[in-house]
Amino acid sequence: MAVALAVSAFPFTAVEAQSPAPLVTLHLAATPDDDVGPVLYAQSAGLFARAGLTVVLDRAPSGTVAISGVLAGSYDIVKSSLVNLMSAHVKGIPLTLIAPAGMYDDATPFAQLLVARDSTIHTAKDLEGKLLAVPGLHDIGQVADSAWVEQHGGDVKSLHFIEFPMSASPAALDEHRFDAVTIVGPAMDAAMATGKYRALGPSFSAIAPHFLFSGWIATQDWVAKHPDVARRFVRVLADASAYGNVHHAEIEPLLAAFTGIPLDVLRKMTRGVYGTVLAPADVQPLIAAAVKYQMIDASFPAQELMTTASSR
Repeated sequence: MAVALAVSAFPFTAVEAQSPAPLVTLHLAATPDDDVGPVLYAQSAGLFARAGLTVVLDRAPSGTVAISGVLAGSYDIVKSSLVNLMSAHVKGIPLTLIAPAGMYDDATPFAQLLVARDSTIHTAKDLEGKLLAVPGLHDIGQVADSAWVEQHGGDVKSLHFIEFPMSASPAALDEHRFDAVTIVGPAMDAAMATGKYRALGPSFSAIAPHFLFSGWIATQDWVAKHPDVARRFVRVLADASAYGNVHHAEIEPLLAAFTGIPLDVLRKMTRGVYGTVLAPADVQPLIAAAVKYQMIDASFPAQELMTTASSR
């Protein structure tokens, strides 16, 4: 279900000034998190249409599934945690980061490590030997949990991880099917609103105070064959992201429709920052953490992940 927003509120941009571009259909997939907001806004406000793009957006259960879809050719561009992209990169899989999605800043800690309210776990030491759920093994959730436990005095090597969809994690945590899970907004806010869970701490903050954690990804072959389409997508997304960073109220109904989370919960959520420009310095901290916790085998310059047209 789409929620229409007034286009007149969006500032006039170079996208709107261009002559009509050939209409191209883009197939996208994204996990239902806050960082999909700019695409939802650009889609409903007609910004993609003005750039000659028709966007079809599917929900993905995880970034891992989204990456598999773009590699299989089911999607043109997908949103995923950057750890998935880093893992593919070190294996020589030809993917590229074309646009930023979610920026993490510890001033607005929207990712929390949760336990059930009646859990006996209160510290990192209490998590030793316990089972933690993550949306995808060897992904950012596992990096963040490992970093938080080590930073707070626990033994990372004692942790056990299980793959579990984030959308279903709160209910499973309540049933004690595992011991802890990092959940990001808006699912985190919906879970905390029930009063059934406690936050041990902002696990993403243990990676770095500020970093890019998710982005829009395509295959190198697709970008090489569709450079103009990729540029149009990146340009519209940058404008929509800048707008969304200061107009939360207009993004929230779209997130409610896409995620299924009640609007009143979304209006109270801790908001992240939408990335507007790719900068290697925003990605390098996550590469360092992924190497440290053995999610990827070797470090490399963040610039290697990015298309030259969209990075600085």
